[in-house]
Amino acid sequence: MRKSRFLLKADGRWIAFGMLASFFLLLKIAAATLDKPVFELPPFQWFGPMAPYFADLRGVASWSEQFLTDPSVQPENLRDLWNRPFNYPHLWLYAGDFGLNARTVMGFGYGMDALFFAAAFFALGRLNAFGGLAAGLFLISYSVMFGVERANVDLLMFVLLALALGLRRFPPLSAAVIALAAVLKLHPVFAFLALVVPPWKKTLPWLGAGLLLSAAGILGHFRELIGGMSSAPNIHSGTLAFGMTAVGFAFMERFHRPELYGAVVISGVVVLIVAAGVGAWSRPELDKTALGERELFAFRLGAGVYLGSFLLGTNHDYRAVVLLFCLPLLLHFLEKRIATAWTRTTLLLILVDVNWLYFATEKAWCVFLVKQAVAWALAVCLTALTVAGLPTALQWPRRVEARPTT
Repeated sequence: MRKSRFLLKADGRWIAFGMLASFFLLLKIAAATLDKPVFELPPFQWFGPMAPYFADLRGVASWSEQFLTDPSVQPENLRDLWNRPFNYPHLWLYAGDFGLNARTVMGFGYGMDALFFAAAFFALGRLNAFGGLAAGLFLISYSVMFGVERANVDLLMFVLLALALGLRRFPPLSAAVIALAAVLKLHPVFAFLALVVPPWKKTLPWLGAGLLLSAAGILGHFRELIGGMSSAPNIHSGTLAFGMTAVGFAFMERFHRPELYGAVVISGVVVLIVAAGVGAWSRPELDKTALGERELFAFRLGAGVYLGSFLLGTNHDYRAVVLLFCLPLLLHFLEKRIATAWTRTTLLLILVDVNWLYFATEKAWCVFLVKQAVAWALAVCLTALTVAGLPTALQWPRRVEARPTT
């Protein structure tokens, strides 16, 4: 009896930590037994590890070193070890001034990965046993491991968003952190959705200031952003990516019919608009005492960035790590027994979306379509829940049924 009570009261994050530690321990044992590097074992093997490792951070180091050696070089002429063009905001060319170079990239990579996991456990907050299990499944997911193996800067953006979550009661600081993330990488700008909360006199001025600061920074490197978006992969069967344009590109390339791209994208926009309408119309009446303020802020961070990235186009699957911010609220609903079919389905879709490669390592056309169907279903659920959770001041009044008089 005492053991069961202890398990119920214990922080579920210990379960998640145990799963994560066991995952890496098993990988290390397998690597020593098979005499292979960890990053050449599943799940890293399934998405094609790039040696030397931490390829995305190594690319930043390479571009920065070239720029610092010859500041007159045009960013579009920079290439990394894999001949990939520079597609980041201009500020990343000064990363070498902070000590990032070919000799230090491994240390920076391990440090950024460790910082990401620390931020993830902070963002999750206290969990029950089931929540710890769900969080553990997320943290050992292939989407997370994809970002870890690449040491992609999206992990750093996650850390900044976690910092904004910690500063949520100080709107000026929270807005400043989100603005910094948006200037460093475009997609965090959608995290400002989390600041659309009353009291309006306290939040709206800083929300506006943050958006203006972000817009100024984004316009300052607009050419690099357009170049980065144009160099994003044209998604085809087997590519590890998601987004509104993914299915359109796939149909266009497979059937050689360009008109299918526009038809798929337009249909997707209509579906998301309908989902938003459903969310606004249904607008569940939530118990204010049961609804966690921290959890709601985190959910808006994650849902805003995921949906914004989804609408912008094609994204590699490591960007889905922001969905971890959505877990606390969905698990909170389950713990308080106020979960609906929407929230249960969304939680299930999140765990399937970030782990789909574990279920199907074969990158066939049908597998690609199933993966994209899961991503679209998740986008629909997140859209409906996000609109349903917006402050009442932003929504039209709920229709009240006329009650018969006696």
